[in-house]
Amino acid sequence: MHRCVLLIALLSAATVAGAEIHRWVDADGAVHFGERPPPGVESQQMELERNAPKPDPELAESRRRQERLMRVMDEEQRERDAVREQERQRKAATRRNCEIARRHLEGQRTAGYLYEEMPNGERRILSDAERAASTARAEAEVAKWCR
Repeated sequence: MHRCVLLIALLSAATVAGAEIHRWVDADGAVHFGERPPPGVESQQMELERNAPKPDPELAESRRRQERLMRVMDEEQRERDAVREQERQRKAATRRNCEIARRHLEGQRTAGYLYEEMPNGERRILSDAERAASTARAEAEVAKWCR
């Protein structure tokens, strides 16, 4: 266990410092690593990878695909949010129009008489038939907006 820790430490230090690492076996058969073997001991110089690992093209392509997927998902979410907002605004406008139509109809039903303004500014009172037609139009507006 100590040898593994020592090996890792030496390999890390050697990679950083650019030193050489040697491997040798002592008389008891134990394997050792170090920058300098003891005098008269046969050793092997370890090949260390000094360059950064080369990028994996498959991993890079996978990341590009994932990024494209995330962009598409974000765009779809923005589109769904825009549709929801348009629908919310449409419903709000429908509610406002319904309320206006109901108030107008209620006003027509409760008024003692209905009139129209003439071009000269005078008011002409509607006949019973004109009032019924105007009320029918108001009821149609309520039906249209207040489903």
